[in-house]
Parts: sequence; structure tokens; C-alpha cells
Amino acid sequence: MLTTTRQGRLRTGVRTAPGSPYAAVCVAFDRGYLDDPASHVGLAHLYEHLWFLRAPADLTLEWGATHDHATVLHHVCPPDEVPVVLAALADRLADCCAPSPVAAHGIRSALRLIELERRGGQERRLSGFPRRQIARLLRADPQFEPTAVAPAGPELVELVDGFAHGVAVAVCVAGPEPGWSAGDLRRSLGGAVPGAGRPRPGPPVGGAWQFRAPEGNACAAAWILPPDPATAAAAWVLGGLIDRGRPPTGLHWLSGRVLSPRGTEPVRGGLLYALAAGLDPRRPLDLAPELLLPVLAAGADDLAAVRDTLPDSAPDPGELAALDALSLLHGSPRFEAVLAATRQVDHAALLRFVDLLAAATAAAGTDALVGR
Repeated sequence: MLTTTRQGRLRTGVRTAPGSPYAAVCVAFDRGYLDDPASHVGLAHLYEHLWFLRAPADLTLEWGATHDHATVLHHVCPPDEVPVVLAALADRLADCCAPSPVAAHGIRSALRLIELERRGGQERRLSGFPRRQIARLLRADPQFEPTAVAPAGPELVELVDGFAHGVAVAVCVAGPEPGWSAGDLRRSLGGAVPGAGRPRPGPPVGGAWQFRAPEGNACAAAWILPPDPATAAAAWVLGGLIDRGRPPTGLHWLSGRVLSPRGTEPVRGGLLYALAAGLDPRRPLDLAPELLLPVLAAGADDLAAVRDTLPDSAPDPGELAALDALSLLHGSPRFEAVLAATRQVDHAALLRFVDLLAAATAAAGTDALVGR
């Protein structure tokens, strides 16, 4: 069960996750690496690190993730510690959302940590195939580095200080204890997030791109699709069918789970979907939607088996809190709505999904990045 509220630029959500041994609190800002200024790419990733330089709450495990259009901050704790964690997060939000200059030494410390991460390969999830290339296509910058180390200086201090000003913020809790509501959560945060959020532009729904990976004989295609449950459900079921069957002729492997286990990732105003495939070296760069048609030839038993397994792959409370936060920020469909829609996915629905990919490709044209 999920309850939500919206007031000004603050969105709150509370979900009961029966049986979970822990609770999760997610804070998400409506700014990600695609929103970074050209002069300081890597700003959102830097902000993620700076958030955790503030004093943590006791008994809390914390980590962050920088998304296309959101900076997502995770906090996991024992269920009875949620009020303590929320009090600590309210103080952090109050510091972030009002003029409060960040100490330059804190920025230098975070930049050093980011550089160590990059040298040690700790950003694999973002930099691996084909996530970095997709970010470059959405950014329209073939040299874009989502986790770049921004140059330090007074201008950077000013940008960090203003990162959260006027930005919509979602705070979501998922845990085993009922008793809370989204209204209770909003009141517990007090006036930590004042004012109204400014609307931020997102990518055009319907875009389509493809590229060959620098790693060798592989390519990927990406689409921005409408944010409705039926589309997300079709992508999720299709990923399961791809996993169960053999790759289409000419492909060594095919994956429909490039971005998430459910196939799509929410971006501002849409759903990002991608396919990736290993190619025969003689095959030209072409991952057209029609290649999925052999996958759809699976029998009714395979389709039913995939649908039946999806409820068993539900996200844990930490991921549910993050999905709820992104839904509140970007209007993406809620997890329950997508899961319910999977029960209606049949071969006709999957054909419509492939037609949607083909129509988006035809309408937008396809830009290719080869060897980047």
C-alpha cells in the first residue's frame, strides 16, 4: 500500500512492505547528470557525494546513485529508527534547500573520492556498455562523461550551493511498519523544503538512437517511450522472453534488461528503453525493432511462464522507495500499476510494443555513434 502527498516542491510517499527486516528512506532531487551545466559536468555526481559528508544518522546504511534526471540518495535502517533518520534528513534538506555555502574543503574531499572511484573502476554501472553511450546520445555530446571530476574553484562552490534551490524533492519511506502516512512524513520534515519547484525539460518522447560499442562486436539501440503502465509492462515481459529463447539469427546474444531488471528506466516525462546485442563481425550496425519478431514467436506456455515469475521478482524496500520517488518526480507509472499490467500482456500487446519502437525510430530518424 502506498500513500503520497504533494505540497510545493516537496513530494512524499510511504509504502508498507510486509515482512521486510528493515526500512528504507529515499531522498531524490529532480536533477541528474543530464542537467549538469556544460562548464561543470559531473555536478550531480559530486552533489551525491557531498550529501553523505554530512553527519549520518546512527544505525543507517547510506549510498547514492546519479540518474539521467535525478540524484537518488538511499538510507536503510531498522524500522524503529525511521523517525531518527527522518529528523537527520530534515536537517540535511534544510541545509541543501536554503542558502548555505558549502565548505570548499568538503568539495575537495568529495572530488578526491570521485577520482579514486574512477581510477579503481567503481563506476562500472554507469560507465559500462551501453550506459555511457546512451547518456552521450541524450546529452547530444559525444564526449560527455557523467561522472567527470568537475574543476574546483569559487564557481563550483556557488553551483553546489544552488544545486537544490527551486528543485522538486521526493522523500519516500518503505518498511514493514504501517502507522505512518505520507502526510505524517511531510509534517515530520517541517519546512525543510520551502517554495515551489521549477519545471525542468526532459528529452522528447519518441526519440531513437543506435550505436556500436567500443568493446567490440556489439551494438545497442535506445528509445524514449511514453510513461504508461502498458508500455513498461510489455518491456518487462519481453525481457523475460528474450532470456528464455535463443538470440535471433545473426546475433550472438540479445538483452532487453540493459537499464534495469524490468527493462525500462524512468526519465523526466518518459521511459528509457534499450536493447543490446552481440553481433557477427560481418553484420552491419542495425538493431532494428524487427529483430524482436522471432522472439515473439514463443508459444503461449513460454509467455505464461514469464508472466507468472514476475511477481516473485519484486524490488526490495530500498528499490521500491526509489521507484516511488522517481514516480513522484517524473510521472512514471508506479510499480504496482506496471505489475498489474503485465497480466494483460499477450502476443498482440508485444507486437504493439515492437510497432511502437519502429514508429519512434521512423519518426525521429536514427543517429549512430560508431566506435565511441
